[in-house]
Amino acid sequence: MIEHVIEYDQPMPRAATLAERMRSAGISDERANTAITQGRVRVGDDVVTDPEHPTPWPTAWVVLPSS
Repeated sequence: MIEHVIEYDQPMPRAATLAERMRSAGISDERANTAITQGRVRVGDDVVTDPEHPTPWPTAWVVLPSS
């Protein structure tokens, strides 16, 4: 008996966005979006201004103090 196995490519899981990571840390969407768009969030060594920036776990991010 001949069996044929069909393999399908598994889609790669989508990386969490910066806004999603901040939300999961308990920061409201409004505060997260404000901090991000004002350039007060750093992902790794880079300042990020896009809430949809891919920020997969365990990438470090930090909210910088407002001036």
